[in-house]
Amino acid sequence: MQGSHAAASSRTHLLPRYGISAGTGINRLYCGLAVAVLVSALLVILAFDVPPLQDYGDWTYQGYLLNRLLGSVGAPAIIKPWPVPNSISQVLMAMLGVGLSPIAAAKTLIVAYLLGSTVVMTVASMGHDGRIDGAKLLLLLCLGVVHAPFWTGEINYQIGLLLFVTYVLRCQRHLEPSNRFTGCYAVVLFFCHALALGMLMVYVGWRSLRRRQILQSLFSFAPAVGLAIWYKLADPRLDWDKSRPHLASIKDIIGYLSYQLAKTGPYHNFVFADGGDYERARLLYWLGCATNFVFAACMIIIMLMWIRTSWHERRASDELLTAFVLLALASFDVGAVLGVATLGERLIAPALILAVMSLHRTTLAERIAAVLAALSVPVFLSFASAGLAGVERGTVPSNDLVSDPERRLQILFWHKPFAFAGLADAAEQSWAQGIPATLPISFSTSLLMNAQAKDECRGCVPAGR
Repeated sequence: MQGSHAAASSRTHLLPRYGISAGTGINRLYCGLAVAVLVSALLVILAFDVPPLQDYGDWTYQGYLLNRLLGSVGAPAIIKPWPVPNSISQVLMAMLGVGLSPIAAAKTLIVAYLLGSTVVMTVASMGHDGRIDGAKLLLLLCLGVVHAPFWTGEINYQIGLLLFVTYVLRCQRHLEPSNRFTGCYAVVLFFCHALALGMLMVYVGWRSLRRRQILQSLFSFAPAVGLAIWYKLADPRLDWDKSRPHLASIKDIIGYLSYQLAKTGPYHNFVFADGGDYERARLLYWLGCATNFVFAACMIIIMLMWIRTSWHERRASDELLTAFVLLALASFDVGAVLGVATLGERLIAPALILAVMSLHRTTLAERIAAVLAALSVPVFLSFASAGLAGVERGTVPSNDLVSDPERRLQILFWHKPFAFAGLADAAEQSWAQGIPATLPISFSTSLLMNAQAKDECRGCVPAGR
């Protein structure tokens, strides 16, 4: 009896270690809100005939074309005979296209991404005792899963970011990766997105410096760096990002950097049916914008607290040093030099994710930010209800609006969810009717290139979206 009682006591002690923190109703509420964020995002994807993710329509079309090309069927594109980042989604959708229609394959990939990301962020929100911190989970979903790049349809970057976070988690749990593992991981990240490879190189670089293993790290990254050099020398630049606003003064530059930080917030302005929230519900539009800037202020406080904690411990972690590098690159706006869209916000996101993952104690700023993050639920549900009601897509506004000092205040935090939906429609029609696909692809920074552009490669400058 005594042994049985001891065993039962042991089991009772161990049960909370792998679940939600016991004894805290507020933590359970945070976890419930995190589930609501995931469910509402899934509803948006399923409510429309085409996933309403801005660039994703073109990736859907390219995945379909790749499926046809691999099946020796004619297509208005060719496969580049050199290694290319920004290509994982096309490969995955081409594989899914063996048994699914193009749009069904696209939705399946997005749903799988959302579920997989939630699992990773759940692990990232756990403390050393294995209990989920609901506030951290809610924040991580907002910062790294259903954030602005997701709604912009930058799925290749999203997958790369997810894999980067997974690598950091492995290191934080003292599962030391071998050099061979890191080298293979770097090659995988190269084919996801060059930016994800850069994140890994910065993180591993700091780790190797602290461990005096620079030479070993250089050897492990050699294959990925070789692929990157090959890509840069071979790949043409047939498009150049023009979505960045023209900034005429220091005030404009500071305002733009602040705006990029605020884009990490929960409010998203979906522009469809010939208008955004400024036209549909102006009061809610301004409240949403204010929410994002308050959220940004909370994230600044979290970063400062992370720095203070590191200072008191007299230890700058690999994660903190990596975050500093990423934020510095975002501040210098290197995307403007490289002609790469939304680079700043894609560098800020992993830095903030590392901050939330690394703070062991949940702070007041995190709790406030988590409450604000939960406001994404009504935003997503409102958008999903429009899809279920059959609201028309409307016309796609021009990017020139961002350079208009007056109009740009009316399109803050905007996304154009159906900007490339016509290409996904074309893929679906070609598949359903068995007719050839004829439309050119929009993004040449991928595994495919328009067939008529193959003679324009020589003399072009390398690219990356």
